[in-house]
Amino acid sequence: RVGNAATNVSGVPISKFYSTPGVYTLSATAELDGVILSQSAQFTVSSPNILLVYPPNGSQGLTDQPLIFRWNSSGAANYRLVIRSYTQGLKEVFNQKIGGQNFFSYNGSPLSAGENEQYDWRIEGLDQNDNKIAQSDIPYTFTLASSDPLTRDLAVTGLEVLSKQGFTLRFKVSVENQGGTTESNIDLKFSLGGLPAPGSPVTLPLMQPAATRSYEFTVDFPSDQNQSLATACLSFFDDNVPNNCKTMQIQKPPVEGGGGDAIFDGGRKLSMDELWSAIESVLAERGMSFSDYGVVPGDPDMTAEDLAALLDALR
Repeated sequence: RVGNAATNVSGVPISKFYSTPGVYTLSATAELDGVILSQSAQFTVSSPNILLVYPPNGSQGLTDQPLIFRWNSSGAANYRLVIRSYTQGLKEVFNQKIGGQNFFSYNGSPLSAGENEQYDWRIEGLDQNDNKIAQSDIPYTFTLASSDPLTRDLAVTGLEVLSKQGFTLRFKVSVENQGGTTESNIDLKFSLGGLPAPGSPVTLPLMQPAATRSYEFTVDFPSDQNQSLATACLSFFDDNVPNNCKTMQIQKPPVEGGGGDAIFDGGRKLSMDELWSAIESVLAERGMSFSDYGVVPGDPDMTAEDLAALLDALR
């Protein structure tokens, strides 16, 4: 019952009546002076169409680090990624709500590699109340490449601001040998706003597998920039290029002197042009391009949230 004279009703959660896509019937009854009138109308609730893109069905020996899942869809408030293991009897090894973007950089528990370990993945569409309203048609299967004990994998694992005094910032960069070979004489470059820091590049000494090292760079914020991209990159083309760099967006200190957190980009959201530019800079540092991530520069279907998520995945 909605009242004595209401002619419309709004705000009814779809979860109150929705079960599956299809045709639903709305019925209304009015009563006045003992006279009852009823009328009904039909309407259709369609399921969002979810098309899995990457990794494609039947993919073998994937080497992506990180593995980025991509799909095409619209009409859902959020999505859930589900990954199952065939070796473990289709046990779910990952099940997580991942927001409203159409891609996800997997950073969950490590997945086993090798042709004998097969996984499948699917995407579920969720409404604002986290009710499932859609699902990709069939799960796509994939396997990961077996790890090679002689893999070369030198990674920038950390980039942080240690201190700030006026417009002078002190950064710490952490490097780890995540591969199976000893590396040496590799240059580590650090820049802020495209300008090399004093002392950059640093030539790394001999690094055994699992060895870690940290380096500090002190640099002045570029006077002609309001925000700058801090970039730490190894001049090294190994078996896992994406982790050879890390970036951090830095705001110009609002006043000279003192410390505080205002130097980080959390104080203001980047514009679409700034996001595209930041992503392009990171990819260029790694010798990559937008095509490596299946993205077309300036794609109008990419929202600010999508670009921010991609930038976070690249960092």
